[in-house]
Amino acid sequence: MPSRRTPPENRQTITSERIARAALAVVEESGYSAVSMRSVAQRLDTGQASLYAHVRGKADLDRVMIEQAWADFEFSTQGSWRERLVSDAAGIRRLYARYPGLALASFASLPQRYAEELEERLELLLDAGLTVRQAQAADLATGLLATVRAIEDAVINERIAESGMSAEQWWQHARESLGADPEAHPLSAQSSAYLNPEDREWMSTELIELVIDGVEARYLRGN
Repeated sequence: MPSRRTPPENRQTITSERIARAALAVVEESGYSAVSMRSVAQRLDTGQASLYAHVRGKADLDRVMIEQAWADFEFSTQGSWRERLVSDAAGIRRLYARYPGLALASFASLPQRYAEELEERLELLLDAGLTVRQAQAADLATGLLATVRAIEDAVINERIAESGMSAEQWWQHARESLGADPEAHPLSAQSSAYLNPEDREWMSTELIELVIDGVEARYLRGN
């Protein structure tokens, strides 16, 4: 059977960036679990062997993919330290919403772009009155919360896909389950009304604001 691949003379040169972007395209379409050396090679219309000149294996593939995702991330540059932390947290969630499952893969990583931007954020927080250690804690708290929330979002979307229900049906089922016994659990029944994507989005922002309120109360008030 003749090969269906593009003739070598018509192929683009394989580079680390093309590999990373191909991997991100796989994540965007099918989720992080679908990423493999094979799936990326197929995306690039090449053989797996051609990838090994640039990435040593799956762990290295994850590294270049995460680095590329963060290289494309736009950190906020305007506003107060509070506004910028809130904006960056929302941006993190949008980034990981675009690439389902990538949040978990990058949980313990420190991409170069993130490290470069960290210097500027720490300076911003020091100017607000925090020490370096306090600034690191504040930045880590908001970043981790945004990342964990993104992981939870991805898991919910997986559960919806696995259920065979529409998103609306799945959320309705969740509300009915939490509010099933209003006499025994009246407050839980009341809170079930907020199990929906719109209120979840509001809650995600509110959680970040609560963390920042805590940073301000703990480190800045009374200074």
